[in-house]
Amino acid sequence: MTTHPAYSIDRVPIEEEQQTLTTEAVYTARVPVKQTSAMLKLCQRLPPLTNLAHIKRVRASQPADAVDVVLCQCAKISLDALQEKLPEGTAVSTHQVPMTMPYTRAQFDEWKAVWPVTFRPPLQLRELQPLDPAEQAYVERMLALAAAQQKEMCSGARRVGVVVADPRSPEEEPVAQACDMRASGNPLRHAVMECIGQVAAAELRRRKRPAADAGYLCAGLDVFSTKEPCVMCCMALVHSRVGRLFFVDSDAAGGGISRYALHARKALNHHFTTYHCRPAPASAPRDAAAPQP
Repeated sequence: MTTHPAYSIDRVPIEEEQQTLTTEAVYTARVPVKQTSAMLKLCQRLPPLTNLAHIKRVRASQPADAVDVVLCQCAKISLDALQEKLPEGTAVSTHQVPMTMPYTRAQFDEWKAVWPVTFRPPLQLRELQPLDPAEQAYVERMLALAAAQQKEMCSGARRVGVVVADPRSPEEEPVAQACDMRASGNPLRHAVMECIGQVAAAELRRRKRPAADAGYLCAGLDVFSTKEPCVMCCMALVHSRVGRLFFVDSDAAGGGISRYALHARKALNHHFTTYHCRPAPASAPRDAAAPQP
């Protein structure tokens, strides 16, 4: 019998992918194509463009032998002061241009309809590939282990299971697995923190060996959780340099991803790709090894 995925695995977009179009006013000059270089040279004497490196300075215009050149931002100089710096008779207009760079193809298509822009998605987004069947199976196997931790090992009201695995060795056993231990009386013993503690203990033993190199605890590792990690746990994942996070149940009220987007916040010095894993409908046939929702 053909098996179906137990989870729909959707990447959580970063903040910039969800931004809407905002614009800023700039002065432009329409000049003959042959005068483009001279006008661009003159722009060097005008207030520089700030935070607009993504827009193209020149766009084609009508008639075909003319172009529109972005001179400077309207907020930086008055029209009268600008015209004093331009050759007499220069036709100056005001145009709106996108204030931010596009991060997605859909944004690019919308932005460029306003004014030509460059499209250079961040390396983090360019390198992302959809999960292939083998990786889907790996993710589901690790989520099944996390679900087993939650079901068999947890006690008390807080039932969360977490597994840490190395994606470079998908067939091997997890690097660490734990459940929420706050029922023991220590409020800091979240499942994610327990797993990081296990990885730290193993790393300490490794570093005691001769010629062992030092590095971040969880660099490049995958974390699988039955619940979206809280703010504290997400920050621990940032500091540990995890590669990816997969979680099942979201937490809009207190989750570090849903509420604060800590997986991709610009102010932080590490970002990790995050996936929300939604259980497939119960009616769909599923692999026997997959956890039930």
